[in-house]
Amino acid sequence: MIKELIEAGADVHLPVKGNGSKALHIAAYYAFPQCVNILLDAGADLNEQTLDDGYTPLHCALLKEDSQDLQTARILLDRGARLDLEDVYNRTVEQMVRQKRYTAAIELIEEYKKKRSPP
Repeated sequence: MIKELIEAGADVHLPVKGNGSKALHIAAYYAFPQCVNILLDAGADLNEQTLDDGYTPLHCALLKEDSQDLQTARILLDRGARLDLEDVYNRTVEQMVRQKRYTAAIELIEEYKKKRSPP
């Protein structure tokens, strides 16, 4: 359905909530990997931050307590999601998942930091 909406002219850059969340934030939060890919292919901003808390789609994908399915976060990281962006309290997504002790998310971030570091 999302693909059809985009093909009909829906703007992936419009906020869908008052806090500045875009469709990509929502798709990442609810772990809809297919929607995430479609939105990114349509030009959604991978690193756009919400107005109220400064969360990126990666924050949304990793900061749920039930964030066991990391497929959506992997897609975002594979497509270039930045790990250095801070929320309004100057915390990166890595700092936040470490504070919450989300082991799987910590391991995922460490994996991508290693992949991205120069040899």
